[in-house]
Amino acid sequence: MKLIILFFMLSVISKQAGALSITRTTSFSNRTLLKANLNGIENAENDSLINKFKKFIAKNAKGDYDENEVRGRIQNEISKNKVMMYSWVNCPFCKKAKAELSGLMEPSQFKVVDIDQLPEGKGIRYELSQVTGRTSLP
Repeated sequence: MKLIILFFMLSVISKQAGALSITRTTSFSNRTLLKANLNGIENAENDSLINKFKKFIAKNAKGDYDENEVRGRIQNEISKNKVMMYSWVNCPFCKKAKAELSGLMEPSQFKVVDIDQLPEGKGIRYELSQVTGRTSLP
């Protein structure tokens, strides 16, 4: 099973979802319920005016890049790595996610790509937004 790490700002989710609380659990029914709640929130956020505006900005900021090469690179990185994370170097949420991954797994078990360090980084961000419906990282 492949996993792409996508974290959401939980404080924003909590405000939109009312009293939603997120805890670690081993109960399948609780995980299923949490997943259903988060999917509903994610769908609402993907359709929000703010998210549409962020996608517009990402599209216009992407610059020139080889779309097929970038898409192929993303697909290749996801298929070759058990856990794949795209991030910004100075993003506090990205730093926290990297620290959590480092505490949970050996470095050989995951890969992090800091897209702001790559010439085609804005293109990668745009292509990821086409797949995930989100422009935020990680």
